[in-house]
Amino acid sequence: MLLVVLLMPVTGPPVTADDAWRFPADPVIQEQRAWGCAYRAHLQLRLDAEPHHPEYGRALEESLAADEAWAALWLVRPAPVVWGSPPGPCAVFYLTRLRDILGPEDYAAGRMPPIAPAWWFVPLTNQP
Repeated sequence: MLLVVLLMPVTGPPVTADDAWRFPADPVIQEQRAWGCAYRAHLQLRLDAEPHHPEYGRALEESLAADEAWAALWLVRPAPVVWGSPPGPCAVFYLTRLRDILGPEDYAAGRMPPIAPAWWFVPLTNQP
């Protein structure tokens, strides 16, 4: 029998079940991940069609990095999380992973990164 033990660096206070509730709800997570998937598919098509524009590759990398955080949050949810009770081992792992990705301040505030960085979009203005 092979036993594998995952050692995670301690980067802050222990995670609790309450940590999961400071983040967006399941429908928001699903919507963000679906939109991000479509956005990355669009970026990949643009990058394939216009390889001389490296900004598409940078935007794709940033969106993939943001999706890593959203994916970790999504993987917390399947485990039953009840107020005040400790989460299961998988939830603890993914909450700790999420804290490492976001950093302690954003984790404590429940701030998730935008799935598609807004700075890549050109604002529309009403011109006559």
